[in-house]
Amino acid sequence: MPTPLDRLDPERRATLVRAAADEFASAGLEGASLNRIIRACGMSKSSFYHLFDAKQDLVDLVIGDLANRVAEGLEVPAPESFAQGFWVEVEQFMARLERHLVAQPDALLLGRLFYAEPGPSRSGEARVGVLTEVSAWAAAVLQVGREAGAVRMDLPADLQLTLVVAVLRTMDEWAVHALADDRLTAKVELVVVIDALRRLLAP
Repeated sequence: MPTPLDRLDPERRATLVRAAADEFASAGLEGASLNRIIRACGMSKSSFYHLFDAKQDLVDLVIGDLANRVAEGLEVPAPESFAQGFWVEVEQFMARLERHLVAQPDALLLGRLFYAEPGPSRSGEARVGVLTEVSAWAAAVLQVGREAGAVRMDLPADLQLTLVVAVLRTMDEWAVHALADDRLTAKVELVVVIDALRRLLAP
């Protein structure tokens, strides 16, 4: 059944998401003012609270919408396509992903919100959903690598997945904070990321 949010005009929804994203990015999730967001998007308080029961619901909407926008045009290869030349395929995909994110104006904003401290009520459904989807894909790719002999078999697959997600997330979070702080020269080259993954996973 459609919700009031589903019936919201797309242009008005985009305005709301942008206003909320800017406020969350500048003031933090806890420090953000719903009143400033309401004023910035020209919405009445009654209309706003008809759409959202809590601030976290708005955070979920913003992260979900920005994630969908950033993902537009990115072709994520099927895990089985990594079977031949596993590490070459990994490097090529990571290079494409890096170019795609650099070209997306909302990617840095999404990263700032994604790595912001979660609210006290719950960790955020949109954030959890993104992590679950990425982890499931990475697990399938790792399994292909194990079967192809390109990924070591002396560690449990679930431990390997935990390590890979932790390494990539830590590097990504560092890069987001470096860019947000205008430390543009602070950059981890892609070859370093690939080398870290190889050292962690290769037989």
